[in-house]
Formats: sequence, structure tokens, C-alpha cells
Amino acid sequence: MSVRAEPVPEVAAWPDFALLLPPGWRAVDADEAAIAELEERATAVLKRHGRPDVDAQLRSQLRAALRSGGGREVVRMFLQETDDPEAMTPMSMVAARLRPPAGGSLDDYVGELVRERGAAPLAEGSPVLAWTQETSARIDGSTVRTITRNGLVAVPGTSRRQGLLLSAVIVAGADGAELPDEVARQLVLLADAMLATFRWAA
Repeated sequence: MSVRAEPVPEVAAWPDFALLLPPGWRAVDADEAAIAELEERATAVLKRHGRPDVDAQLRSQLRAALRSGGGREVVRMFLQETDDPEAMTPMSMVAARLRPPAGGSLDDYVGELVRERGAAPLAEGSPVLAWTQETSARIDGSTVRTITRNGLVAVPGTSRRQGLLLSAVIVAGADGAELPDEVARQLVLLADAMLATFRWAA
């Protein structure tokens, strides 16, 4: 798979970091203005192709990705951009700051993830702790089922009191339409490939 480096600008004294993204993906600000712009641009493309079904899926995907922050501070989104509806991937990724309550350590949270969600290092020697979760929620009037592949990394210089959470959100179903299991498995593998390239900037 061909990849390219996508640096993420430094935010609030945090160390800079980067991921290698698949072709056609890019990083965007995780705010309503950026999401609205992406939706409008995608809608215009999909209308030209007569694909309102994919338009609805994309909108659900973007909203699901933002919701995946779950009270955390989502700071960046990684999205695919394409003019071809058939090539559109029902997956996006968010980066969020994670701070345990009352200035606590990440260690208690990590222990809970290992015990209750089967979290484990992404690979031997990897700084990324990875786990998968499936959820269903009502988003913009639709019932959306998502598969989220998460990766947690302790932020250096914070005495393990802050973490960076990377969440790849896959829209696996919406109002009865389901993503084939094999496609979902391939997208989880793609998410792992992206998480494996994570690095803190020098």
C-alpha cells in the first residue's frame, strides 16, 4: 500500500506527531465548520453521480467519528477525499486528547481497558495500546452501527497523565444496510496499518 506522511500541527504545547496515510486521505481540523465544508463538497460530488445513498452514509460517518470522542477533546480528523463514490471508504479516524479525571494516571485506565476490553499492544514493542469496540447510536435520525479500532499512546513528558487516543471509526451499518463482514475486517486491518505508523516528532 502506498502511503504518505501527514504531519499534525502542534497543539497547546503537546509534542507534534505524524501518521502515514493511504493515498487520497488528509488531515482536517475537527470542528463543525470543517465538517460542514466536507459535507457540502462531498454532496456536490455525489449529486453529480446520482448517489444520495452514499451521501447519507458519508454524513453518518462524519458524525459518528466526531461522537467517538466521547467527551474527550477531538483535535484532528483523518478522512478520505475522492470524486469516485465507488471508491469511498466508510471509515475515518480522529485524534483526541485524553486526560484521566482529577489529574490521575493513565495506568488505571489502561488496566481497565486490558481487563474489560481485551486491549493489547498493537505489535511487539509498539507504544500503541489497541482495542476494538462496536456500538449503535441514533445519528441525524438514522440508527448507525460502528466498529471503532482504537489506539492509545501516553504523551511523553506528562508522567503518564495524558494520552493521545486515535480512533478509526467504521460505519458498519445504517438503517438495515450492513457492510459485508470481509470488508469490515479489511478496514480494521487498514486502521491497524495506519496506527502502526504513528510516531512522535523529533
